[in-house]
Amino acid sequence: MVCLRSEREKLANDPGKPAFLVICRSSQSGDVNIYGKLKIFAGSKNKTMNTFKENPKSLHEKKFIKLIYNNQCVTNIDLEFKIPIFMKDIPLSYVIRGVIIIFKDCEYPFQDAKTQTTVFEKAGASALKSLDNIDNTKKLSALKNLSEDFMQLFDEVSSPFTDVVLKCGSLSIPVHKCILSARSPVFYAMFKNTMREDREKTVDIVDIDISVLRIMLVYIYTGKTGGITVSNVHDLLSAADKYQLTGMKKMCSEYMKHNTEVQNILNILMIGYLHDQDLKEFAMNFICNKIQDFSVLENTKQWKRLCTEMPALAIEVSVSFIKAKDGKWKKIE
Repeated sequence: MVCLRSEREKLANDPGKPAFLVICRSSQSGDVNIYGKLKIFAGSKNKTMNTFKENPKSLHEKKFIKLIYNNQCVTNIDLEFKIPIFMKDIPLSYVIRGVIIIFKDCEYPFQDAKTQTTVFEKAGASALKSLDNIDNTKKLSALKNLSEDFMQLFDEVSSPFTDVVLKCGSLSIPVHKCILSARSPVFYAMFKNTMREDREKTVDIVDIDISVLRIMLVYIYTGKTGGITVSNVHDLLSAADKYQLTGMKKMCSEYMKHNTEVQNILNILMIGYLHDQDLKEFAMNFICNKIQDFSVLENTKQWKRLCTEMPALAIEVSVSFIKAKDGKWKKIE
């Protein structure tokens, strides 16, 4: 049997603050491995009703792995943590919540105590990782619910509480300034400054296709980019770059990387050159390391276009390719 109790600090300003957690067992026989994750909460207490006046605040999270050896019955878990400045003058009550997992009388084929402890620690670390995965699953579920709730706000017909309209061609989409401003620095600057669009409550979107605008707005509201395709990824990346949507830009770049072929590598290179340095470097590395014969590129319409529209980039590609091949030949020699 394992019993728990928390020892409190004997401090004049906060006599109730827990200093460490004492874990003890009634029997001293066998090894017991204890591991887990604790969270310490604090809040002002309603003395008359023996409850907190308001929801307690999380102050500290503690992960631990402890081994109680044979003939031992007690171990301590240090709970050292700091009280926020704004709570120092408030009489506080504390709550410790969490999960503690116990391996009792585990048998391992190790005589060496140090080796046995290492095995216990690995098992504990694995269990803590599982606990983290549970927490992450809960967080992802909460984010999914948040995304779905925000999607309800993005309704082109009956969206509630909208305060500005985006006009794209013949289409008008009601949106929320606060959401667009929070997600895009460009929209933030646009709505912060006094503009004709701001006064008239409309913003003309002239450089983005309607379908691209819809996908971009879904991302702004929900964080989702399910509408990316080979045919629209360039336009989406361009829009993400213009409106400084870093997450959407990265998703578009990753999509292009996963759909890279010799036939489209020059197009990806040019797109990266215009909008994303990381994508450009990826394309350069692909050309230098995956392509053996430069004529595969040189005889294409994309190469002729590159030489005409971006001659400096075409020279950079040629030089990099030659250097890469020369370096490989030198290694062989």
